Amino acid sequence: IRDSNRSGRVGSFIIADETGTIRVVAWDDKTQYLENLKEGDLVLIKSGYVRDNKGVKEVHLGQRASIVINPENVSISKDVGKPLQKKISELKPGDLNVGLLATIIQVFEPRFFEVCSVCGKRLKLVDGNYVCEVHGVVEPSYSYVLNAFLDDGENTIRCVFWREAVQKLLGRDDSEIQGLRQN
Repeated sequence: IRDSNRSGRVGSFIIADETGTIRVVAWDDKTQYLENLKEGDLVLIKSGYVRDNKGVKEVHLGQRASIVINPENVSISKDVGKPLQKKISELKPGDLNVGLLATIIQVFEPRFFEVCSVCGKRLKLVDGNYVCEVHGVVEPSYSYVLNAFLDDGENTIRCVFWREAVQKLLGRDDSEIQGLRQN
């Protein structure tokens, strides 16, 4: 992430316990934790702090924070993290980990965009070259997004699917979806 006052790395993941779900934001060297995390891991966060992000609370991992992945002698209910089933009319900004039971009523073709082949960040086209803000001029890779409209019998909503979610929705792997870009 870059702004006028600072530059560095940022990454995030979602955690849940018996009381709810929250986004965890890792800054700078704390992003290394993301490399070792996988779905279903238990995490013990030490010295994190809470920030408000447009009305939604987040746990941030700053300089003093640390994470223990899968700490010994710690357990959590197996039902934790299951999506809360809602209707479209019940959705609110900031909802996390929500499940919808709906019918897909319209699907649009995937849109492809250029990303850095090293770090995966979106590229800018500058004087005919694709430029990554971190790695400079690079040969692009491609990522994708797909939009669809869902209907739960009472309301409709547009849903945006990114890379892995597109793969699940279409039942195709990355190479098959990349083949769609070339055709």
